[in-house]
Amino acid sequence: MHSNFSHPDVHPSLHLPFAGTWSLPDRPGLFPYDSAQYASGLRHLGTPQTTAGWPVTFLTYPIPGAEGLQAARGPWPYCSPPHGDQVGELRASLARQNLAAFQADFRPDATLLLDPFREAGFEITSQKGAYVFDPGLDYPRHCPRMRYDIQRGRRGWCVEPVSLADYRRTISRYEALLTREKGFRPQSFLPPAHFAALVDLPQVQVLGAFDAAGLGAALITLHWEGKVYFHTMVGAARALRECGFHALLQAAVERWGSSRTLYFGSASDDPDGSEIARIKSRFSNRRIPIFSARIMLNTEALPALDAVRAPRLPAQ
Repeated sequence: MHSNFSHPDVHPSLHLPFAGTWSLPDRPGLFPYDSAQYASGLRHLGTPQTTAGWPVTFLTYPIPGAEGLQAARGPWPYCSPPHGDQVGELRASLARQNLAAFQADFRPDATLLLDPFREAGFEITSQKGAYVFDPGLDYPRHCPRMRYDIQRGRRGWCVEPVSLADYRRTISRYEALLTREKGFRPQSFLPPAHFAALVDLPQVQVLGAFDAAGLGAALITLHWEGKVYFHTMVGAARALRECGFHALLQAAVERWGSSRTLYFGSASDDPDGSEIARIKSRFSNRRIPIFSARIMLNTEALPALDAVRAPRLPAQ
């Protein structure tokens, strides 16, 4: 295992510059994606709601083609699962609210006990695994092309911590550009209000990649209980073309990977989004599954749900 967490074939003189010190202590308590504060930035996906027995704020939305019926989903990208008696309480509460269906993706590091879900009538499925950097495993070996791209990123970009409050408008603009260029559906777009809500989350930290033209790419991360969750990575076209995303990910691994598990996010279901997912996969030394829970509470809504599916975003 390489103690400096830089690739063994990258010369130390190419290490990225960082300005000053920058670290926030982990905040105990509720997982940030579970909070009402975070859900306030997901109103484009539904109306934030809470229910008895489960502390997660989820989202309800009308089902197109099923007049008067609503469904619910957990927050994007994932949330903490209910445990033990919470599972049955969640099902009963959803039924009392006359919700036709519910679906949630659970965070990849959570312990999921399957029996309570099955007993309550939930269907549990496993999705494409999340890319992870585990400090207890060896650094991933890279092919010559990947090593070249990392070196190119180091030469062309300066990576440093930035304030989301200062750069959220630029980051939001890059998100819109990626959404349009990749042809994602409108509900795949993270609107400006989402980034505005993230500003108020104390667990959020951001790395920015700068070239001569200014901020070209940004990585938004969330820090909680000694782990780092990659929220989203956005950038201008030049960042993808000139290895700005390689610079961001290499800097993140060097900065946090010596002592923290890094959750890069999962593989995109959209073929056009595969390039960024491919880059993330090269920095990963482990993959773990992401589990989803789904339940139908009103079978009359099933045809409409199968036709439109729940609003969803691409992988981070």
